[in-house]
Amino acid sequence: MAPHFIEGSEASAVENSPALVPIAKSTPIEQSTLLSTPLETIDNLSQLLQRATTTTSGLTFYKPGQVVLEPTYVSYFDLLDDATQKARLLSTIEGLTPSTILLLHFDSQHDTVQWFWAATLAGILPAISTPLVNNLTQRKKHIEHLNTLLDRPIVLTAKHLISEFDGIEGLRLHAIESLQSDDATSPVPITGVEKQKEDIAVLMLTSGSTGNAKVVALRHGQIITAVQGKSVFHDIAPGDPFLNWVSMDHVASLTEIHLHAMSLGSDQVHVLATELLKNPLRFVELLDIHKIVYTFAPNFFLAQIIKGLKANPTMTADLSRLRAFIAGAEASIVSTCDALTREFRHLGVQTEVVRPGFGMTEICGGCIYSLACPSYDLTVGLEFANLGTCIPGCEMRVMDLNNKTERAPDGEVGELQVSGPVVFDHYFNNAEATANAFSADGWFITGDLARIDKAGNLILVGRTKDLIVINGIKWSSTDIETAIEEEGIPGLVPTFTVAFAHRAADSPTEELAIVYSPAYAPGDDKARFETAAAIAKIVALNTNWQPACIIPLPQQMLEKSSLGKISRSKVRAALEKGEYAIFEKEDMEARNRYEECRRQSPESKTAKLIESILTEILKIPTQDVGLESSIFDLGVNSFNLMLLKAKVQELLKTKIDIPMSVLLAE
Repeated sequence: MAPHFIEGSEASAVENSPALVPIAKSTPIEQSTLLSTPLETIDNLSQLLQRATTTTSGLTFYKPGQVVLEPTYVSYFDLLDDATQKARLLSTIEGLTPSTILLLHFDSQHDTVQWFWAATLAGILPAISTPLVNNLTQRKKHIEHLNTLLDRPIVLTAKHLISEFDGIEGLRLHAIESLQSDDATSPVPITGVEKQKEDIAVLMLTSGSTGNAKVVALRHGQIITAVQGKSVFHDIAPGDPFLNWVSMDHVASLTEIHLHAMSLGSDQVHVLATELLKNPLRFVELLDIHKIVYTFAPNFFLAQIIKGLKANPTMTADLSRLRAFIAGAEASIVSTCDALTREFRHLGVQTEVVRPGFGMTEICGGCIYSLACPSYDLTVGLEFANLGTCIPGCEMRVMDLNNKTERAPDGEVGELQVSGPVVFDHYFNNAEATANAFSADGWFITGDLARIDKAGNLILVGRTKDLIVINGIKWSSTDIETAIEEEGIPGLVPTFTVAFAHRAADSPTEELAIVYSPAYAPGDDKARFETAAAIAKIVALNTNWQPACIIPLPQQMLEKSSLGKISRSKVRAALEKGEYAIFEKEDMEARNRYEECRRQSPESKTAKLIESILTEILKIPTQDVGLESSIFDLGVNSFNLMLLKAKVQELLKTKIDIPMSVLLAE
């Protein structure tokens, strides 16, 4: 299936959309999806890869080109061969033994996949690093925590990412470009094929950018059981193509797509999130080009696809093969699912393909899915989509909140727990977290409040923990509040800061809200502006996300309990009832007034270039961007930041990778 560029590659599946960069297409050939052995006989991931090499399927990685998105095709046979050669390179690293953990830190899906399999084949346990936060203090804390927790792992990264570890001592850090082998002919011991089902296959990190990350140990047999259960539940057949645009540190990318597709001997397509965030219709185009059957996206991206399709009503694409569009990582809004389903009907989809699901790293991604969205949800009048029923290999139950040894009465809200072979059994090197994660009879406590309706469908209603899920990433409210407090911002009163999730009436997804009590005088516009900017900056540096609203409230409106706690649920309810509207309006007017006084128009060519990019990305008027404007106050989030970096490098025609620290410098 060698890819080639179509003559006149400016042609695209999208009409009247000049912003859409064309994609280089691949020549379809007759596929062989003959799998040599039943999945039930496979004990480990190395055997899973070997089994997939009996097919002609493989992986397509798209990377940005000068004119088109350029595909690189790697068959499963080639992946096995390449990973075997890289396993030889791993053997040259001093101190790397079978008991050493290999921490993989890459910004490329292709690199992560290659070195993941090199480690797996060599019998080395891989851990996949998450992107590092931009706050240097928190970054250092996070890396030092991992270095201790993972027993001083070998850290493997790319040369251009080495600088991210500057100033941190005691690391065993290696760039892949520095690995060399003097003997390219000697046999490489592939001990990975000897692993047993109960052995750990990979270590995945939970969110921990402001607190300490936990490390989830996923077993070989657990993963294989999970992907088999997904296939059976969604009726996915060998050879059905998959599409992924999430980085490989996320369980949805590794298990939901990569290993799931491999278990079926199916083609899988990987594209960088940056390319789809520039124009979500590229996602639709890839679904069409590769006749995708199975893919994944969080709710916020569903909303972007709808917006793109409505703006391009003449778009043509054949999505008739699409069967499972997994909507996970955050709550799926029924109206969004309904709107996308209606748009997809114009593109050949005749059934309900949007499948909201419940998943966590600890359970190999999704293990509970809805097969009747949005029809069921509309019938019973739900705002957030039901999450359906369990795949084979998983059971769920809802336990009484007052007596957690008893199940909650039918239809009543309780604590969601899951069990079965798809569930993990421990956090790596963290006995305390492991003990707290399981009930006395061994069920995993998810931390979610839920009920099971009369039809047996799971309905989430909240969280038992102070977690905020924004665009698929979980954050701790307490950790965000602590990060703000520790910054020592002069304009806020300590211990009166509240962080919580909030969905505005016109928003398709939940966003982050911050409420604080001001220490400055009501008429001090400068202090008001600087306080809000400081809060936005510290939140963005720690979470890579921008608060949707930052509201100063009189101290008396943030009532504390006898234990000194402010009820986040009460604050959120008051915001959604409009009780803070007058304070929001007053604050916005004062900040705009100050911003107007200090605004200077960009004069240099580069400054004007940045201004034009920001106005395009953020959809704001040119006059709102001044020379002294903070990107945090403008509303830049992690996705905007990726787009900003890509567009600046593209327009400056530079081949030098611009560090995020440069873009974040004020």
